[in-house]
Amino acid sequence: MPYNVRLRAGFFKTQPYVLDIVGKQIVLYPKHATDMEKFVIDEHDLNTISIIKGIKNLTEFEIKTQTGIYIGIIDSRTNLEELLCDLTREFGRKFIINGRDS
Repeated sequence: MPYNVRLRAGFFKTQPYVLDIVGKQIVLYPKHATDMEKFVIDEHDLNTISIIKGIKNLTEFEIKTQTGIYIGIIDSRTNLEELLCDLTREFGRKFIINGRDS
């Protein structure tokens, strides 16, 4: 299921992306047709996925891989329970909520 997110693209800049879970991969692709890069993260390259619930319905995510870190904000209209279930089902122990194992 695709989820709308804003991927950090600089210190104070974010870009609209879609986070999709396809099998054992996380795919981050630009929400609008642009020259922004598409990212495909395979389960074998994935270290952890963290979901950090913040204030004012702000929920952040951090995806750590062997080669980099992807940080962003999950759209406030996202069904978090559904997203959490999808991440747990596909990635199990690599998935962390608020700094604790799920």
